[in-house]
Amino acid sequence: MKVYKGLDKSLHAYADAAQKYFATHWGISASKFVVEKPVIDALGYKPTLQAETQDHHILCVDVVQTLFMESLSDFILRCMAAGTPLKLFIAVPPDSPSILMKELESARDVGIGVIRMAPQPSILHHALSLSLTGVRRPVIKEYPATYRQTVETALATFLDGNPSKGCLELYEKIEDLTRKVAAKAEKKGGCWKDLSGTRTTPGLKWDTAPWSRVMDALYKHLDVKKLGCGSLSSALLGATVGVVPDRNDVGHTPSSLKRRIKRDAALRTRFEHAADLLRDLAAAVKPLHL
Repeated sequence: MKVYKGLDKSLHAYADAAQKYFATHWGISASKFVVEKPVIDALGYKPTLQAETQDHHILCVDVVQTLFMESLSDFILRCMAAGTPLKLFIAVPPDSPSILMKELESARDVGIGVIRMAPQPSILHHALSLSLTGVRRPVIKEYPATYRQTVETALATFLDGNPSKGCLELYEKIEDLTRKVAAKAEKKGGCWKDLSGTRTTPGLKWDTAPWSRVMDALYKHLDVKKLGCGSLSSALLGATVGVVPDRNDVGHTPSSLKRRIKRDAALRTRFEHAADLLRDLAAAVKPLHL
């Protein structure tokens, strides 16, 4: 068992139980846990336990009598700003008087997980990676009703530790929308310009052609005024062309903590951009009633 110096003796057994829980359920070797060491030297915060997870997050478990400590606020904000892939759990004893709905909501809002230590360790809600919780949230009311569930689900997926899939869900919706725009232009007729020879359409199967070719045709040849979507600007179409490589690059699991930090930062930017792009495209093609 670990030796605790700053932790009250009445909480030692709970700390040992928390370590055993995460060793069993997260596959972290007991030897990987360190006790009461600073996570970031400059901040001085020393959680009861910390260890690097299999997927290269920093797991911190703080065993406390109170659920949420104001002293953590600066630490959390610094981790979010720095993109530190850290998951923080607060472990509370079974007789803790502090498990109140307001405190649970406060913890959840900043991505802190809560684990109640009785009669067996039980996670009340999971921790989110602080490298991801800083992502700018989409304003759901700005999206048409048909897109809101997709955006909400994508955000939840992103925050729950799978940012690649969260981004992919948005890219897939953007792809689907642009394919529908192309099909609508084809059906309406007379909506294409600058085609070579005697062609009147780009001649693509809009539901099966590679998305890169679909977007190339829309960007170069769609006459948005004849389609009835004057606000579907070339800049907006060009921005959509720009995310096609991102759609095809869903990312790989980072092989180190350093690579996770770099990847998570890039995916935050991608998610925010994709959410904005979907919102703007949906608004621009509203006259088509897709």
